[in-house]
Amino acid sequence: MDELIRVHSACAALGRGEGRSEILHGIELSARTGECIGLCGPNGAGKSTLLRLMAGLIAPSAGRVTLEGRDLREWGGRLPRRIAFMHQQTELPFDFSVRDTVALGRYPHRGVLGAPARTDGAAVEEAMEQAGCLALAERYVRELSGGEQQRVMLARALCQQTDVLFLDEPTASMDMGFSREVLLRLQGLAQEGRMVAAALHDLRAAAAHCSRIVLLSRGRVVADGAPRAVLTPENILLAYGVEVRVFENPAGQWDYYIET
Repeated sequence: MDELIRVHSACAALGRGEGRSEILHGIELSARTGECIGLCGPNGAGKSTLLRLMAGLIAPSAGRVTLEGRDLREWGGRLPRRIAFMHQQTELPFDFSVRDTVALGRYPHRGVLGAPARTDGAAVEEAMEQAGCLALAERYVRELSGGEQQRVMLARALCQQTDVLFLDEPTASMDMGFSREVLLRLQGLAQEGRMVAAALHDLRAAAAHCSRIVLLSRGRVVADGAPRAVLTPENILLAYGVEVRVFENPAGQWDYYIET
């Protein structure tokens, strides 16, 4: 597998002046083609900040992030053709239809005048089908439930057709069935050769669908590796402050329960 993204001893701070606080501390991380990575950890661990850092949405306060060996800042306007990002927030400033919202993902591929290409329509249709929102195409996003809006945001990210896909809690507000479908789709994209990384709260789902888990706590990497190697009682206690018992469930999957 080829290395796509590398985080070199990176730190990240948010806020300004006296309110500025360091969120990430000396992160060392690499991500390769074919990997489906789950970023896990408690609230405030730095999962969303790390995703935004790797996507080039925020600059490191120290260290650097590279794509194929080149600093993200060197890619400029070409970066959205390589990296897509699905935000946790779904609020839009305008009341767009689902189809028009998904089509926003095609802008990085358009020419100087921004005219749609022949392939854009097909890409939009395919992305909506993959994300399970094709039936909602003509509805307005603000009319939809939270879970349906998440599907639309996923479709917009898929519509960019990038090598790298970052997702911030992609299954938030989704029901059990569709959450599973989305994670299976992300797993499939990685198997097709893309690099996928998602912030996930559901440890069972992360263990079942991710080839690798990066466990964060207080802005640092606690453990990084295969799900069963990372999601140990010791690491979970260190990250979450909770004692758990881990086991293999009847489906042969990693599972846990909290000790009382």
